[in-house]
Amino acid sequence: MFSIKERSREKRSNDRTKCERGTEFVVDNLPYYGQMKNVSIEGAFIETNETFPAGQVIQLKFNSYKDGAEITLRGEVIRNGRKGIGVRFI
Repeated sequence: MFSIKERSREKRSNDRTKCERGTEFVVDNLPYYGQMKNVSIEGAFIETNETFPAGQVIQLKFNSYKDGAEITLRGEVIRNGRKGIGVRFI
């Protein structure tokens, strides 16, 4: 039998990388700001005081660590937590 923590880890097929990256995200043409705390090839966790319903499509903008180039991605909110939102890239 697996614990809840072990089960949630198994659902992830890619490792997350911790980061501290200022992130702008746009929801319904309104800009918001947060701090990306971790990222993987599939998604990210963004620390923010804002909450959005699961399924909400957002546009993320942040700068690459490698060369500073602006990266723009679309994502879908998959969970809300006390400290932020989980986003799956689409």
